[in-house]
Amino acid sequence: MGYKLEVPPIFPGIGAGVLNVFGKDLQQEMAALPHANAVLALLRDGFVEQCPGGRVRLADHGNPMLDYVLSDYVWDGARRAYLSMVELQFAAGAKRVRAAHLDSNYQDSWPAARRELAELPLKKFRATLFTAHQMGGCAVRQNP
Repeated sequence: MGYKLEVPPIFPGIGAGVLNVFGKDLQQEMAALPHANAVLALLRDGFVEQCPGGRVRLADHGNPMLDYVLSDYVWDGARRAYLSMVELQFAAGAKRVRAAHLDSNYQDSWPAARRELAELPLKKFRATLFTAHQMGGCAVRQNP
């Protein structure tokens, strides 16, 4: 699965939502925000058989429902994207890096981060996945 990397601004509200920490840990992370950087990967779905994309449908009560299968193909793309993002951060001079994953810890070198990323369980509710924009691959269909 292909992807492209993007370096977004880290606004406090968005940063607090993706740091995956709470309480005193969140307070410390937010205090360091002026010295932090983020990289995200936009994975391209919906163009190959291994990743047909998601589906938005309207439920009987009229609310949209999102169905999205996270196949091994998607998880492989996510792991390679994590590796690229972390390598980029260290190459840019980062002193420590943590992947956006509930089980990731700060690593202070590219080899240590690479080892951790190889072992992280890539599955729903552990890896941080989100969309800010629906850019295709997720067609809206009304129930018959």
